[in-house]
Amino acid sequence: MRAGRHFAFAYVDQITAEWRVHGENFSGKVNSGDELRRVFEVLHPTPDRAWLNKTREHVLAHIANRPPGYVFEPSLRLTRETK
Repeated sequence: MRAGRHFAFAYVDQITAEWRVHGENFSGKVNSGDELRRVFEVLHPTPDRAWLNKTREHVLAHIANRPPGYVFEPSLRLTRETK
């Protein structure tokens, strides 16, 4: 919410990101598919948006097909330069 005070945001009707807890094996501590399903169905349900629900199910199926302990490579790495 604080970022909204300083940056313009645009609504995009699709899933655009996955999260990763840096420095921890998040997938080893929780079932990320179950947690994401809880986010989709309990925290942010979209009963009137069939396309989004279909996309969410596709994402969950993709996660379910990952091997145990899978950690995805980030598509962008931000590092601090040291002098």
